[in-house]
Amino acid sequence: MSNINIYHQCGFRYKWNKEINDEFNIGDGFILSPLDMSKETLSNISDEKLSCSFFDPQFYSLNLYKDNYLSYKFLDEIDSIYDYSISKNQISKKCIDFQNNIALKYLVIPTIDFNLLNLNESYNELYDEIKSDSDDSNYFSNINIKNNLYKKLILEPFCNYIETIKTNKKVLATIIFDDEMAKDESLFNSYLSTITENDIISGIYLLPQNNRTFKRISDINFLTKILEFIHILRENDLEVIIGYSDIESILYTVAGATAIPIGVYENLRKYDGLKFSNNDYNGRGPNPRIFSSKLLQWIEYQYLPVIKANDDLSKFFDQNIYFQETQEKDYNWHFSKPQCYKHYMISFSELIKKLPNDLDERYKYVDTLLEQANNAFNELSNFIFFDNNSSGDHINKWRTALKVFYEKIEKEKR
Repeated sequence: MSNINIYHQCGFRYKWNKEINDEFNIGDGFILSPLDMSKETLSNISDEKLSCSFFDPQFYSLNLYKDNYLSYKFLDEIDSIYDYSISKNQISKKCIDFQNNIALKYLVIPTIDFNLLNLNESYNELYDEIKSDSDDSNYFSNINIKNNLYKKLILEPFCNYIETIKTNKKVLATIIFDDEMAKDESLFNSYLSTITENDIISGIYLLPQNNRTFKRISDINFLTKILEFIHILRENDLEVIIGYSDIESILYTVAGATAIPIGVYENLRKYDGLKFSNNDYNGRGPNPRIFSSKLLQWIEYQYLPVIKANDDLSKFFDQNIYFQETQEKDYNWHFSKPQCYKHYMISFSELIKKLPNDLDERYKYVDTLLEQANNAFNELSNFIFFDNNSSGDHINKWRTALKVFYEKIEKEKR
């Protein structure tokens, strides 16, 4: 059994996560969401559950006025990044005190999704505020403005406060790994330096964010660079807990990720900062899909009768109780029903727990899984033409990204 932890990425319908954990012991803990549970609701969670879980403060947009979130009073009267910069020390104290005073496993330093904010509107004011705390007169002329803001607005006030309190909890810093970081080597390296030079931080809560047309991440450069990022963090003895990720997480384990998430709806398996804004989030329901551990893909339900008519469904789908429920004659497919998600949580968790602990062996194991998935898709292509969101088009790109990453690491060892 692998030593990779699996956390439930809680959100809407987090009761399904709790049920699957209680009934089948799936998952090692919970990533708790203030957007989806009020302070009172969270306070009723047992210390036993809290002690293996952590809290995502969700500062991403600085613009979240939903009732559940407001109950924590972290960002009262914060309407802009400038407001936040003025109150950053008080905000850090409130956020850390809340986490430290309950039985959570980690203290989590949040992040701001700077891509959501119009920094130009507060440019001059923000400059004056931060410059007063900094000896760097060229602060905003640096190309890595996002990393500089991350250091001054997030890391410094939170770490400074954590140093003043008594706690035996490890500290996680939240980082969004986006397309810009994958493409900009300077930004990539500056974030690594910021994190690895900080003695307070024990690990990273890492959120992959890749703009894509289809459901699977298939950008080879993005995948290669995030694998490299994870590897370097692990080489510096930092834990790496992945958040808001789908089955791509299996790739991140090859680089040494210490924990991965399982979420219910798609918006819990993909980071989208708009979900955390005060704007109306487009939560239009997707077509129902079900996870295949053999194909390493979510397959739209309409293909299942075709597969069943031409082959054996058990070759492609794990036959747990929830998959079997979807095959009953009177089952009515709908994305809001729990069976597909509970099937996924069981099936994917079993897949992850089979991974070897040795990273060289894990690479070979995952590559073999991908090769087998490719072969299975080729077999199904004799009688099915999958759409882009159910196809295996991502498989060879995943294999390529893993190979590029692995060969680079092997070369560095020589």
